[in-house]
Amino acid sequence: MDILKALMLIICAETIVLCLGGSYLSNNFHSFLALVILNFFFITILYPLKGSSIAKAGMLNVGNLLGVSINSLFYFFTTAINNHFSVPLSTLINMGYPILTLMWIVPFWSLSLTLLSPTKNNNWY
Repeated sequence: MDILKALMLIICAETIVLCLGGSYLSNNFHSFLALVILNFFFITILYPLKGSSIAKAGMLNVGNLLGVSINSLFYFFTTAINNHFSVPLSTLINMGYPILTLMWIVPFWSLSLTLLSPTKNNNWY
């Protein structure tokens, strides 16, 4: 059983590294920075909580996959806006991007905190 847990942790860690590397290599620095911030806050605040490390790694894995998909949608949206108007709206996009990023990081982080926090009746992990 310990081998299965170790294998699950390795797969989650590999997926997290691939999400970070893919967002860095895709020349989308905003996406990379958002994932680094999510990982930093998740690891420093949620990992000290009691509970299974597999559940924590799984939630961090889901957060990274969600972050990559949402940031890809943001990137495609901004590319479509720039191509449609044929005028770079980079100032508007750079001002709105942190707000849009916080709109998915904060809810996901708080839901993860709710699911992973120790309670008397929370025995799913």
